Amino acid sequence: MLSKILRRSTVLAFALALASADAAAQPRTPEHRPDVSVFSGLITGRAARRSSGWTLGGGGPAVRYELESARSASNEAKHAPAVYTVMINVLVQSSDPRERIHFYGTFGIGLWGESFVNGGGGSAEGRNLGGGAKITIAGPLAARLDYRFFLFRGSPDGAPSTPTPHRLSAGLTLGF
Repeated sequence: MLSKILRRSTVLAFALALASADAAAQPRTPEHRPDVSVFSGLITGRAARRSSGWTLGGGGPAVRYELESARSASNEAKHAPAVYTVMINVLVQSSDPRERIHFYGTFGIGLWGESFVNGGGGSAEGRNLGGGAKITIAGPLAARLDYRFFLFRGSPDGAPSTPTPHRLSAGLTLGF
């Protein structure tokens, strides 16, 4: 199941890149650049555990979109499964190009899944809501601080073991 989700996320990333190709041919300001982010942080639930992932985004200065893929570690001692997500998000952000810090709010939908150490698990629909800040370091490079609240629907194996986890992460964003 995980390979199916990863395959779909790759197809979605390619589609987003193609959708951005026309805009990429025109002169861009930093706020209009497609960007890629990598992040790492903590996700809550039955136990706090490490989470990491990436995003591919594009759009305008105020409203942007992104494809996000993330995965957490499991915690066998607390029966906390590994959680993975593939989400399409919309970001609404401050757009003053003179500012170093761009605050944003985000919401998205997509797929989530969980896998237990014993091999059980499943996947289903999920949603997220959150916000954060992108802080310009130099040129197209920015630091990213992000908070997400997830709403997971039931899985094929029953109710999710972590229906409303929270994720706090930090990372780097590079516009291209």
